[in-house]
Amino acid sequence: MLSRILLRNIYPCSILSKRHLSNNTLRTKISSTIGGGGGGGGGGDQPESPLLYELARQIRFNGPMTVHDYMKTALTHPQHGFYMKSDVFGSSGHFTTSPEVSQLFGELMGIWILHEWLQVDGGTKRPLRIVELGPGRGTLTSDIARVMSQFEMTKDCCQFFLIEISTHLQQIQEKQICKRLFDDEKRIASIVRQYQNDGQYRATTHYGQPITWYQHLDRLSYSNDGFTVFIANEFFDALPIYKFVKLDNKWREMLIDIDAADIDSTMTSRHSSHTNRSNGKLRWIRANRDTPATKMFANQQLMNNYPIEGEHLEICPQTIVIIENIVRRINRHDGCLLICDYGYDSNDTNVMETSINRDTFRAYRHHKPIDPLQCPGMADLTADVDFSYIRHKLSSKANVYGTVSQSHFLRSLGIEVRLQKLNESTTNETYREELNSGANMLLNDMGQRFKLMAIFGKTHPKHLIPFAFDHSHLNDDNSSNK
Repeated sequence: MLSRILLRNIYPCSILSKRHLSNNTLRTKISSTIGGGGGGGGGGDQPESPLLYELARQIRFNGPMTVHDYMKTALTHPQHGFYMKSDVFGSSGHFTTSPEVSQLFGELMGIWILHEWLQVDGGTKRPLRIVELGPGRGTLTSDIARVMSQFEMTKDCCQFFLIEISTHLQQIQEKQICKRLFDDEKRIASIVRQYQNDGQYRATTHYGQPITWYQHLDRLSYSNDGFTVFIANEFFDALPIYKFVKLDNKWREMLIDIDAADIDSTMTSRHSSHTNRSNGKLRWIRANRDTPATKMFANQQLMNNYPIEGEHLEICPQTIVIIENIVRRINRHDGCLLICDYGYDSNDTNVMETSINRDTFRAYRHHKPIDPLQCPGMADLTADVDFSYIRHKLSSKANVYGTVSQSHFLRSLGIEVRLQKLNESTTNETYREELNSGANMLLNDMGQRFKLMAIFGKTHPKHLIPFAFDHSHLNDDNSSNK
């Protein structure tokens, strides 16, 4: 009921915004994620990657590379990393996220934040801080900032913090959120130097709220009072993973080698045994003995849960490190973390445990799936989030709610009510078509594939179940969503 009241207070027509999306390109990505990854895909001839030579040199010098190091280098290399040099989002980029699909997503996310803030001491904990991890173009934060500007209770007490490693994306985000035009090269260079040297940059949103960028989460600092909401929308799927396969009842790490005629074959045979999967200049190999990664994870329950021969397993330790960092913050102060991503959850009764595909490492270039070993630095690399692993690691540290589907989350918050109000407030048929198409994508194309998980501090009152998560169980590895 509260979410409906809040929805009615957002003014309708003038906040309409065109997203300029292609339905077909988005559906290509959503449908291909359902099938998993690992082996690569199509994509045809791809351009030469400037990063390939550097990766080949590293492999020649150090031996086969872990998927973790390959993914980290390909995405965040200072000069050639995928996220470091261009706008990769939207129909003109390589992939599209929910905030880019429709303003409805960001608006309802803002309503959820308001609801949770008001549930805790009636919104008396001020300021309300909103922290987004990996903000992309800044579209989600921009939409949330607009929602917060419509309520007297949040107009003067809302603060934004963005965690962004890329100076290039930081400028795109500032242009989107603060509505600034960057036509002065000296000023741009000054901002880049400040961001690189200080690791932070301060500005003001278009709606007058203070906003600060940080290059790393560890640099984020704020006062002890207030309520802090962390948002991770399609963030954890881009963090580097370690990849394993089970053969002869043993876990072996999958590594990446160079497929070159002049490679020292004795080096390869010492470190690994080859699979029959080859991708031209880079190829998959399988370690024939324990690696540091298999030793590190050997005693974890996760690796003992899957006895099936040929089973794949992908582990992202950085996901847990970041979430535990956030949990320590919300346990010291007050707040929550909301995760929205594609992934799998063994607690989901709609999915059989044996049917979960954990071979999900894949790549996208211009909205099409390609082999993940092609075009390093020129394609998005991603892997599904293991929500059950997150829940297991936080069982004694936080209150974990969910997962719930994106469709359930948005419907619970009243997406149909908001859509109807926006349709009624405009006579522009093009806008109406885009609104209805965007809502359909969010609810149907993406609705079941994307999941949400809410994480609150250990002392969060048990009766204050977060909105839209009332049908999910709390911190129970043996329970299932109903």
